[in-house]
Parts: sequence; C-alpha cells; structure tokens
Amino acid sequence: TPLTRRETPVVGTTWVSKAATALGWGLSGASIFIFSPIIFRLLTTGDAAGLSIVTWAMQVAGFLGALVVPIRKRYALSSYFDFVCLSAQGIAVLVLITLLQGLAPAPVVALSALSVGAGFLAVVNFAPMWMLAAVQASASFVMIAALIPQIVKNFAHASGGGWSPASALMSTAGNLIRIFTTITLTRDRVLLTQFLSGFLLNGLLLITTLIFP
Repeated sequence: TPLTRRETPVVGTTWVSKAATALGWGLSGASIFIFSPIIFRLLTTGDAAGLSIVTWAMQVAGFLGALVVPIRKRYALSSYFDFVCLSAQGIAVLVLITLLQGLAPAPVVALSALSVGAGFLAVVNFAPMWMLAAVQASASFVMIAALIPQIVKNFAHASGGGWSPASALMSTAGNLIRIFTTITLTRDRVLLTQFLSGFLLNGLLLITTLIFP
C-alpha cells in the first residue's frame, strides 16, 4: 500500500518525534502525485496490457474503505486527505485500464462509476458504525494484498507491467518512512506489520519495474 492513516503521537516533543511528524505530513503531500506517472503513461501510450485490473480494483476498494469512518465522523480533511487523493487517482487508473483493455464500453464504465459513488455515499451515511469500523479495518489488508496479482503478473510475463518505477519507488519509500514514524510516534504493532508488508511488496514491485523491460 502506498500510504495509510496518520498516526497519533504518543511520545514527547523531541526532535525525533517532530521529524517523524513532519515526514508524515510530507507523505500526505506526496500522495497527490504518487500515481500520476501511471496515469500519464496510460493517456500518452494508450497501452494498459500489463496492468492488473484485479490489483487496481482492490486498491480502489481499499482506498475508499479507509475513508468511510473519517468522513462519517467528520474528521478534519487534513487527517485523510491522502486517501482522497489516492482514491481519485486509483479510480482514474481503473477506468483507463477498463477502457483501454476493452473490458467494458464507456457507457457501462460511467454507469458503474456512478453506482460505486452512490453506494459509497449510502454506506458512509446510513451504515451502522460497527460495519464502517469493519470496512476500515479490512481496508489495510485489501490495499496490501492488492499488489500480489500485479507482482505475479509481472514475473509471469517478465515485464514491469506498465507500472511506473517512480510510483513504485515513492510507495516503497513511503512505507519505509511510515515504519520509522510508527516506531517513533505510536509503536502500534498492527500498523508496523502493515507498513512492513507494504514496504516488502512495493519493493518487490519496484524490482520488477527495474529488471524487466
């Protein structure tokens, strides 16, 4: 997973904790651009053959799932702005892959996108909180597992799969920084496991984009 929810500081205001907090905010800012190289390549080449539709569907599901509780509880936008950016970019990539791979005509894609949006709003506004909490808890696992189909596809075809090395590098570095901020600020074992998994999988994905043509 590229990025995830911001941690709540639990240690004193040392220079280390201040640096960790600053890095966390920096990652939120970087999320605005993390998938833009992939979107640019899809728009300029019209080639989406190497990208896994399963990976991107799971990515979008995970990103949207991470938003349900913050939106329902009306948290400050700054606390989940990264996921808003990731969701928007993920949806853009998913739509482009669907169209470029000829999986569905444009009207069906548009109707599907509207249906997903309406369903998301309905869940956020009307679902019980226990359900939203379960969705949010599942989102982290979904975002991490989402990379597996793309990695498998890359190795199977000895190809980078059209995944941008820049995006993979930013995601790998982002998870590495999140490992540092989690150890420094919260020591949350669940988050630490999530970021370690994200670092390893994104690192593996980065390797495929570098060693395969």
